[in-house]
Amino acid sequence: MTYDAAATRRLVAFAGADHVLLGSDYPFNMGLDDPIGAVHELGLGEDETAGILSENARRLLGFDTLER
Repeated sequence: MTYDAAATRRLVAFAGADHVLLGSDYPFNMGLDDPIGAVHELGLGEDETAGILSENARRLLGFDTLER
């Protein structure tokens, strides 16, 4: 878990964007006000950004095999 862009970039460099997920502690008042915007601001590629925002979780949970 990280709330810092530099730490998130290091995580992506270390583990690979395909191993990073966007998460939430909602409804608790902690974390970033705009986590989706924060992922976009990392400056990653389109596929890496899509992975972190949704596709990695879909794959992890087995939804990538279902029809959309």
